[in-house]
Amino acid sequence: MDKTIRISSRASILFFLGAFLSWGAYQLIGQEVDAQGVLREPFFLIPLSWLLIGLGLLSALLFLLTRLVKAVRKKD
Repeated sequence: MDKTIRISSRASILFFLGAFLSWGAYQLIGQEVDAQGVLREPFFLIPLSWLLIGLGLLSALLFLLTRLVKAVRKKD
């Protein structure tokens, strides 16, 4: 049980950090229109950041549920 808590807490931190970094990279790289009128942007970073936020929320939920179950079992 402690291993699950440790892994889920670290995973949620890494997922949120990855989402923040991908969002920051998207803002840093920026968008531009080239000479032919084609929009150039790192669009893949937008869904990637949303995916990482979702995974971070799921792993944080797993972390909280595991802690709750552990507290209830310890109480009994």
